[in-house]
Parts: sequence; C-alpha cells; structure tokens
Amino acid sequence: MPGGLTLLAGTDTSIPTPAAGKVTIYFSTNLGVPAYKDDLGVVHTLLGATGGVGPQGIEGQQGSEPDVILALPGPQGNPGTTGSQGPLGVSMVMEEDAPETLIPFGPDLSYKNPMVTMKKTGNQTINAGAATFVDITDLTFPVQNGKDYAFYFYIVFQSALASTGWKAGVNCPNGTLDFQMNISNLANNAAGLDTWHHRHNTVRDDMTLLTATITASVDLFVSIQGRFLCTADGTFAARFANELAANTDITVRQGSWGWYF
Repeated sequence: MPGGLTLLAGTDTSIPTPAAGKVTIYFSTNLGVPAYKDDLGVVHTLLGATGGVGPQGIEGQQGSEPDVILALPGPQGNPGTTGSQGPLGVSMVMEEDAPETLIPFGPDLSYKNPMVTMKKTGNQTINAGAATFVDITDLTFPVQNGKDYAFYFYIVFQSALASTGWKAGVNCPNGTLDFQMNISNLANNAAGLDTWHHRHNTVRDDMTLLTATITASVDLFVSIQGRFLCTADGTFAARFANELAANTDITVRQGSWGWYF
C-alpha cells in the first residue's frame, strides 16, 4: 500500500534497513526477546526529501528622500606659507655719551635728534702749554654739515694755587657760532651779590687770559651756553687753558656736565 505501513519481522541480530519515505515499525518473532533490544513499540520516522523553493515575495517600496542631507566636513588643507616680516617701526634710543647710536624718532620729527647728555667721568689736569686750549674730555660731541645745534656746559674746576690763571671757551668746525659764558668773580658767595661776570661771544677759543684764581683748592664754576649752525662735519668741544707752561695745578673736575640737541 503506497505511503502506508510496512511490517518487517526479524531477529534482534538482523534488523532491516528502513525504507526512505516510509514509517517502519520493528517487532520480534521471538516473544522472549524485544525487537532490537529496548526499541519495542517505538516508531522511527524518516524525514523525506527537501521540498521545492516557494515563490519570491513582493518587492518593497523605497522610502522618501530626507528633507536635509547632512554632509560630513571635508579634510582640512595644509597651512599656507608664512608671510615675510614687515618693516621695523619708528623707535627712539636715549643713551648717554653715545650719540652715534641715536635714531630719529616720530614721523614729524625725523629731521631732529633728541637731547643728548654728557658727563665727565674723571678729573683732568690742564697743562698743554701757556694759554693753550685743550678739549675737555667727555664734554665733546660730533656735528654734521647742514644741522643746527643748541648746547650747554656746566664746568667745575680747581686751582692748587691762587696765583695760577686760566681761560675757557669752545671750539667747532665751520659755521655760525654764538654763546654766552658766565664765570665766578667771587668764590662761593651765598649772599645776593654781583658774583658773576657775563659775556657774549662769536669767536672760537677766545677769552682774555686771567693771571690769578679767586681762591685755591675750592670748586669754581664756568657755564657756557649757545647755538651753532654747522656747515662742515667735525667735533664741537668745551675747552680750557692754563696760564703757565710749567704749572699743572688747574684741574677740571669729575661730574662736570653738559647737553646738546
């Protein structure tokens, strides 16, 4: 009977192979021995062959496009090259005793120099010969053709002997010079007396030579102030002279000072 049951008899040592696609029940002809050991009454089902593939499902519909598309940022580019350095800005340097390092300052003052101060750093003995002018060290400055200068000197000096005379003045290259000079007539007078001589001059290295000093071994004072319209490069200098060729006792003192611009 197709698709039905098939009864197979056998012993416990000879079990037939089940047929494919059928349900087989095994039993024993020997009532004293179970069919295939402990399998009495057990139904063994064999699986049939795999069935055919079913029909393809219905294709789904594509969803609507989103309103906004968020794009990821692109990679960052390499930095550009560094630009060249710009020009140096306007600056000013104020340095004592170093006029060569001065830099003009300010867009409207580029033709001028700032005020420069000068100060004598040590005592200086004046003795280059009778009435011979000598530059006072540290109280000189360079001048240039075509520039105008204002100047001031505060000169302190001593004489070891009251009988030694002196004179003072200024020297400079070609140009128009005029200055005023004040000198002591009385030494260190605290009262309001006429203790000064004043003179105005336009001549270089010019002063009547004195034949004596007010007093010895005290600080005396000379001031020189004026203007100079330079027409040749050179050096402007405050100067001092000793009266006697053999005498070395006139000393311009440390701390004397001046300025120019």
